[in-house]
Parts: sequence; structure tokens; C-alpha cells
Amino acid sequence: MAPRLRAFFRAQADRIVARFAIAEGVELKQVGPGDLFPPGNAEDQALARVVLPFLLDQTIDSAYLAASLVGVAPLVRESPELTALMAQAGTRIRGINDETLRAVQRILSIAAQRAYTPYQIANGVEADGYRGIRAVVEETYKGRADTIARTELGTSAQRAAHDRYARGNVTEVRILDGSECGWLYHDDPDLAHRSVRTLADAREHPLAHPNCLRVSVPIVGRR
Repeated sequence: MAPRLRAFFRAQADRIVARFAIAEGVELKQVGPGDLFPPGNAEDQALARVVLPFLLDQTIDSAYLAASLVGVAPLVRESPELTALMAQAGTRIRGINDETLRAVQRILSIAAQRAYTPYQIANGVEADGYRGIRAVVEETYKGRADTIARTELGTSAQRAAHDRYARGNVTEVRILDGSECGWLYHDDPDLAHRSVRTLADAREHPLAHPNCLRVSVPIVGRR
């Protein structure tokens, strides 16, 4: 999934730079979201075509394992529960593009203050530490594609497992996580590893942070 994401961000950078080149005739302060991410959700749909097949497979596989642990039916492609889980994944995908757009808007604002040329805005100014549209879209932060892949796959696995646990009337789970990882966020003093949580709480907090390794194990026999 991560290599496919890296290729997507490179292609997206090319598209956004091309749109910027078309829009550069107006004042920079007037270049808005619609100029770089046109209406119609084209970028969301393009990203979904890359990410959703991986998340679908992960969801089905995780649900199968969870179902076997609690004695319920696994999810199949026709399951309405699977449709709901994939809709949640689609919402998270839109958030990825929203993050990209916010990053682009920030560097456009800086460019307007510094009076950069369109070429500099698109390609960056290394001497000033200004990355430019192309670099920011390709990698808003270091290791972006790998982080998104691990986080989205982990979230999909957790949500699928929690769905099957609920079907099996599980009310509590034991959390397996990094030994120093907190419950709500990484540095939360409420440590997650080997703790017992209600299923409702686990469903609300499938992961604590990007790259989180959290797994929920059902505690059976409790009602």
C-alpha cells in the first residue's frame, strides 16, 4: 500500500502544480481550494481507488480472525456491516486530502508574504527552507505514505475486529500495544498495554496515534 501511496502523491503533486500554473494569473491571495482541488471530489475518488482495495482486504481478513475468536459469522463482501466499515474508511480518506490542501494553503500564504515567483512557489526555495507545492504534496511530513498505510490498515483491522466482537456479545477486551503507549495518545500516563477496556471504549479509541500498533483481544465469557 505504501508504494502505491507514494506514486499517488507524486501524481497528485503533478496535477496540483498544473492547476496552480493555470491559476497563477490571479493574485495569490485569490487562489482558493477550488482552484487546486476542483469540485466533484476527483482527488478523493483517485485516492480511494488506491487505498480502499487494501483496506477492504484488511477489513475482511481481520473480521475473519475476530469472528473465529468469538464464534460468529465472518464478514463477506455483501455484508451491510462491511459496507458501513468501508464508508468510515472513505471518510478517513477525505481527511488525507484535506490535510494536503491545508498544507498547500499554508505555503501559498507564506509565498504571498515573501513575494515568490510562481516557479518558486511550485518548486520551492531551498535557501529559505521553503519546500514549495510539489514537495509538500508529495510528502507533507517525513515518511507520510508509510505512516498513512500503517495507520489506516491498523484502524481498519481494529474496527473490523470490534464489529465482530460486538456481534459475539463481547463487552470487554484486553489491549496489546507498545509498552510505553498511552491510551488516548502516546504519552498518556494511562498505559494501554495489557489493560482491560470496555468494548465501547476500545471502539472509540481504535488507535492512540499514527503508526500505533494497538490490537484488541476479546475477553470471552463475560456479559
